[in-house]
Order: sequence, then C-alpha cells, then structure tokens
Amino acid sequence: MPMQPLLGFTPDVEATTPGAVVDCAQFIPSLKGMKAAPSNMATAFPALSEAAQGAALLVRLDGSVRFFAAGPTKIQEGIAGAWSNVSRGLGYSVGANRWRFAQFGNDSLAANKSAVLQRSTGAAFADLVAPKSSFCEVVAGFVILADCNDSGSGVGTAFGDQPNRWWCSAINDVTSWSPSLATQCASGLLVDAPGPIRGLRRLGANVVVYKDNSIFIGTYVGAQAGVWRFDLVPGDIGCASNEAVVNIGTAHLFIGDDDFYAFDGSRPVPIGAPVRQWFFNRLDKTLRYTIAGMYDKTSGLVWWFYPSTASQGKLDSAIVYDPRTSRWGTADRNVELPIQIVLDGITYDNLGSFYSTYEDLPNVAYDSPFWVAKSPVPAVIGTDHRPYTLAGTPGAWSFKTGLYGDDQAVSLVKRVNPRWVTRPPAANMTSLFTMDEGIMTTTGVPIAMSANSGRFDILRSARWHAFKFDGSGSMEIVGITVTAQDGGQE
Repeated sequence: MPMQPLLGFTPDVEATTPGAVVDCAQFIPSLKGMKAAPSNMATAFPALSEAAQGAALLVRLDGSVRFFAAGPTKIQEGIAGAWSNVSRGLGYSVGANRWRFAQFGNDSLAANKSAVLQRSTGAAFADLVAPKSSFCEVVAGFVILADCNDSGSGVGTAFGDQPNRWWCSAINDVTSWSPSLATQCASGLLVDAPGPIRGLRRLGANVVVYKDNSIFIGTYVGAQAGVWRFDLVPGDIGCASNEAVVNIGTAHLFIGDDDFYAFDGSRPVPIGAPVRQWFFNRLDKTLRYTIAGMYDKTSGLVWWFYPSTASQGKLDSAIVYDPRTSRWGTADRNVELPIQIVLDGITYDNLGSFYSTYEDLPNVAYDSPFWVAKSPVPAVIGTDHRPYTLAGTPGAWSFKTGLYGDDQAVSLVKRVNPRWVTRPPAANMTSLFTMDEGIMTTTGVPIAMSANSGRFDILRSARWHAFKFDGSGSMEIVGITVTAQDGGQE
C-alpha cells in the first residue's frame, strides 16, 4: 500500500482512519510531519527563591528586553543569568494569586488582585495610584485592567471589589486613574453574561475579555461614546484561565470548557476535533483555571500545560498544536509556568562557561534562536523554580498508529518502512495484531530498526495490524509505508 502521511496525534478519530496516531509521548508536530519533542535544558539562571506565579518577557521602545518572574512575596528580574529583587520596598503578600505583566512604552507594569498596579521604569517597582486588578493589558494607548478592586488604592472612587469591572487609564498616561471625559480614563461593568472576568487579552487594536462561558470584544469608541464599547460575542463559549488564551498575532487560541477554539475577533471556531474527548477525560477540570499556554513563534507551535487527573494540583502534562497544519502532539513534563526567555547567546569566548567539552554541546539546530544573543526562546520554569529552555536533545519518545487491514481479508505484513526526515539513532517497533478490530490483545516482540535502511522487517498475519514505535534522540517522520500481501479470506 502507498505511504500514509501521519495525521498527528488523533486519539478521537476512528481507529482505521489512514494515518491516525492513537497514542504518543514526547511526539509533536513539525512543518513536514511529526518529530521528537525537545527536552528541558538548564539555563544560566539559578532557581528562584520561591515558586513562580507569573513571568513575562517585556520589550521596551528601543527593543531592549526585561525578564520578570514573580511569586508570593517578590518580583525578580533576570539579568545576565542572575536574579535581582525589584519588588517595591515593602515586598508583597499576594497568597496564591497570579501575577500578570504588560509593557506600556518604557514602563513595565505588574498586576495582582492583592496589590495596586505596580510600575517600573528601569529600577524597582513602585505603587501607582491605580486599582488592584487580576489582569492587565496595553491597547491603543491605554492600560486596561479587569477584575478590579479600587479599595485602598487611592483612586477617588468607591466601587469596591467587583470581578465584573474593567478600568482604562487616561490615554497615553499610565499614572492617571481618575475617571474623566477629558483624559478618557473610564470604568464599567460587564454584566450581560454571568460570572467573573477570567481573562483579558489584546487582539490587534481591540481587547478581548473572557468569562467562563462568554466572550466580550472591546473596541475603542472615543470619549463621547464611553471610551470603550464591549460587545458580547454570540455563543456560550469562554475560558477559565487567562494563561490558557494564546495570542498568535492574528487570532487567539484557547481552551474552553468543552473544546479548543480559535477566535479572530468574529466568532470562536472549534479546532480540537481529533483530541477533544481524550483531553477533557484526562484534564483535572477542577483545576482548569491553572492551564497555561505559550506560543513558540519560531517553530509555529502552541503549547498548553495542564493538570491531569493524576497531577495532584500541578501542571504535569502538555498538549501541542500547530495552527499551520492542524496537527496535534503531546510533550508531558512538570512545570510551574511556561515562559519566553532571552539568552545572551553563545560565543567562543563564553562557551566554556556553559559546556566543558564540544561533546557536551546540545543537539540544537544551527539556525535555532538558542544560539542568537537577545533572541526570545520558549522556556519553562520547572518545579525546582529554575528556568529551562525547550531546546535540549530529545529524550525517549513513542507513538502508536491506528489500524491497518480489513474486516474480511487476512494480510501478511512483511515490512514497515517509516519515511524518516531525520532518522533516529536507534528505534524499536512493536507489532500489535488481531483478527477482531475491537480486541487488540496480541503483541509481538519488539523489532530493532535496520541501521542501513531505517525500516522494520517482520512476518505477521492477521486481519488488523497496528504498530508502536519508540526510541530516543532527534527524529522527524512524515508517514509510514506498510508492505503486505493477501493472506486469504474467511
């Protein structure tokens, strides 16, 4: 039979769908097909002094970057492989509340519902006379806050703690938070749909507000029309986690309470058909507000880290999506948060500071941003509070195909030939086979990959066949060709 291109991870499709992958581990999409997921690689940064409850890479007007990580008591800035405490003088006591960051010109902002809005112009953060809020975004010359509390903030209002409330600063002035038509500082409530605000994300010149089961899109309309108008998007679709909304530039990709969605400002479109049922069966739904996503612009991949039902409250799993090809994969690992990080780059002068010998160098592509100074790279903060880039040599990986065969005819499989783009150093294939499509109970002995051809030679007779591949190290695959002959009919 001809080569069957792999469809990516597709646990929810019918098992006989050509190219289906019904199970996998550390197996993610590539532009050509599928590949082994990178491992975590330690950076020069030591561990943070406390668990990370928010992190961001912010870009100033001159293109320079600032890297922040924040926890229950402090905000720290990563500079040249070290952490500097840039908290306000008294520090913080925010409990388990997450921090969110935004950049307004050269002002770095940090929002937390347990502290008034924080501002840093290059040194330590300091209080602004501004509301407390869970969420913060910068859009069209405004700083916009959501899920707000003005109590004790110094702002001359008395709205109190209102999870449905939004605020915007005066236009082009992060220091002005007194509602005024002249400055266009304003505030309002979003009560056309129930529940508190769960997320706030920029989308082009607009801002999108997420509740559990609703979406509002905010449009700047000028002072005479109330500054910002928020329109309820039709449909009972929303998101429980601000970090689960991933901005890929032209759209938001997010996890709702029943599917994955893409939202380009018009309406949310489901995108999770091949993995939806599998994912929500595996997700600890009581902790879906902790889901955190990340967009790796270089590879074009979106990563979502989530708590499984076995996670004990941690982000222990990851599902990966390529919006260009609509393929899915998995790359489970334990993390506190996904982040982007800027490295100083590796040169001949500093090579010895990172690696003792040339053999210790990671197996990273020469065109990877890992090698380029001041280039953002995808990373995570591990459960040890230390940042790791997603650029390490792949470790163990595996994937299992759907069914090849026919209900009526017995086939004799003689050879399985993966179409490797990058052949792994070594790999094994296990043959699974049965006479009854619904009962895949028989497993063959693992077969080693031919070092010369990259194929697997077997002799296996059955109506239905499936194949499980496992190996370690770098690998990329496009599809599989199964060579078989008619074994007769019953």
